[in-house]
Amino acid sequence: MAQVELRNVTKRFGKVTAVKDLSFDVQEGELLSILGPSGCGKTTTLRLLAGLELPDEGEILFDNQVVSRPLKGISPEKRNVGMVFQNLALWPHMTVYKNVEFGLKGARHKGQGTWDKSDLRKKVHQMLKLLGIETYANSYPHQLSGGERQRVALARALALEPKILLLDEPLSNLDEHLSLRLRDEIVNLHQRLGITTIYVTHDQGDALSVTDRVMVMNEGEIEQVDTPYEIYNRPATKFVASFIGFSNILEGKAVGLNRVETKIGTIECDLSDKRDKVTLLIRPENLRISNDGEILGKVGQGTFKGDRWLYQMAVNGCSLTVQTTERLEEGAEVRLTISSRPAIIED
Repeated sequence: MAQVELRNVTKRFGKVTAVKDLSFDVQEGELLSILGPSGCGKTTTLRLLAGLELPDEGEILFDNQVVSRPLKGISPEKRNVGMVFQNLALWPHMTVYKNVEFGLKGARHKGQGTWDKSDLRKKVHQMLKLLGIETYANSYPHQLSGGERQRVALARALALEPKILLLDEPLSNLDEHLSLRLRDEIVNLHQRLGITTIYVTHDQGDALSVTDRVMVMNEGEIEQVDTPYEIYNRPATKFVASFIGFSNILEGKAVGLNRVETKIGTIECDLSDKRDKVTLLIRPENLRISNDGEILGKVGQGTFKGDRWLYQMAVNGCSLTVQTTERLEEGAEVRLTISSRPAIIED
């Protein structure tokens, strides 16, 4: 396990700045997810950590040792980092056994030199058993399902006993059921092995459900780094609030202690000072249909989500997203109440 730290890291590709002034740390044994839209710099960050790219500015440290700085860095094979690429990068002409064995052949065994055949065989079978793919040892990648190939890639990365594991969109090419199952397996592996892990994903469900902390990126910069709970319930910026989950963002003005005047009425929130402008976040699940609700809404288009409905409702010129288990008639008028105090977005 290793501690990771980035200090003011910037990476450019020609005139394009891929990431800018990245400063964050990952504690030993932590599982951090990097979440953001396509092109926000997630994969570039991972490649910088792996040593596949060098920063133009700043430095990267593993256990307080500088591994990357402008024009100079420790080579990828000397960083003790395991990486699972989005395309898996398995050798198509090699069996599962040979794919896992391949990386070990050139590696040192506990600092004593290359592996002898007996130890190498034991290590490969240990990894295949750990990932539950020992019965596929003699199969080729094209004979495996997507989930099985994903396990082979994980086995190959873990076989080197890396201090840091980097996962680049590891579940993006799998169907939903398989993705959920493998997501749980990744969490279980992390808990058992305790490897410092950085998990790049565009899937909010993955980021919020499997990681200790979430780092949200946008246009090459960090918007917020926090626990999944804080990211969802107390987003630091409008971008985080709108990117994570379904959101109702309202502008208003403080009219008293913990009271904000908005287009849909006066809302109570945890605001201790008066200011000209206040931005509030109300999640759809915090708007509840109630006969005595003070907010009058007109039901618009609904979307069925299996265990719930999401409706767009018109309220005094605003459009609110409301979650309910009831099926509502489009055009009907309903009364709403806010079930918990909205979060305040400070930016």
